Amino acid sequence: MNKLETKHKYSDYFKLVFLVMVLSVYMPAPVHSQDSNTNLESVNEALSDEAENIIETGRIVANIVVVIAFVLLMMNIAFKVMDNSRATAVFIFIIVLRGLYEVIF
Repeated sequence: MNKLETKHKYSDYFKLVFLVMVLSVYMPAPVHSQDSNTNLESVNEALSDEAENIIETGRIVANIVVVIAFVLLMMNIAFKVMDNSRATAVFIFIIVLRGLYEVIF
């Protein structure tokens, strides 16, 4: 028998029919676009609420950092860890950063 000669058996046809059945069963469902009257306003409101929550969280964190910096400044004045002018400059720098956060957001 020549290698170019191919004899198809019933099992070959059965495999092809099975493959066609599997592919037709597992075809994806047709995709439809959403209706044009979707409620995008509620999505925008939810996004703006979350943005406000994030900004408010940032303000709270910035206030906590300022309070910690103030406490460290007072401890520096009490325990003389570094000279007062350098500690005051660091504290003013933190206050300026806090102000920049308020200006940006």
